[in-house]
Amino acid sequence: VLVGGVANTLFKFDLAAGKVVEHWEVGGPVQALAVSKDRQSVFLGLSDGRVQRLDSNLRVLGEAHLHEGWVSGIELNPRLEYGVSVGADGKTLFWDAKTLRVLESRQDHAGRVTAIAVSADGKHIVTGGEDQSLVISAGDNPWPRIAVLHGHRGTIRCAAFDATSRWLASGSDDASVHLWNMTALRILPQTMQKTSGRAWNLRMAGARVTLVE
Repeated sequence: VLVGGVANTLFKFDLAAGKVVEHWEVGGPVQALAVSKDRQSVFLGLSDGRVQRLDSNLRVLGEAHLHEGWVSGIELNPRLEYGVSVGADGKTLFWDAKTLRVLESRQDHAGRVTAIAVSADGKHIVTGGEDQSLVISAGDNPWPRIAVLHGHRGTIRCAAFDATSRWLASGSDDASVHLWNMTALRILPQTMQKTSGRAWNLRMAGARVTLVE
């Protein structure tokens, strides 16, 4: 597991041993991180708007200043054809995964974009932001917008698809987690109301939702 943060350091954890096995100094605070499916490429989103591509030994292969302000999320197409990043500048950027060249720039949200997820089959991309909405786009170029979903009453902090790509979960500052049916693109009746505060991250494993608060 790779973990970044405000300390300008990237840590590699061995989960079985329960300890840090390596660490590297990077070019700034790491706000977002994505690893390719084959584990040969690592993409970092930094607080100054830069996106870096690294190899499996964390050597920098390329860098581009894509956003103004921090990069809040990075996701990769399963075939590593392109990456998607979102940030404090309100932009959703689609870029070539090898060259980091921007392929499309969109302003889908009013305010900062704070969450992003790509479905396991690569067919859908979801972004969420301060405007309390989720924007669903198709996963193939030119990535047309399919729907805008409403239901949260606070900034959306996280989103995740399940392994079948049929279900979407989203978490917000309103202390709730919403489950969405991707076939009907509607919220499900079993929305969960959390008892504490913000949902900062979540993952889906079958019907189970794991939260980081």
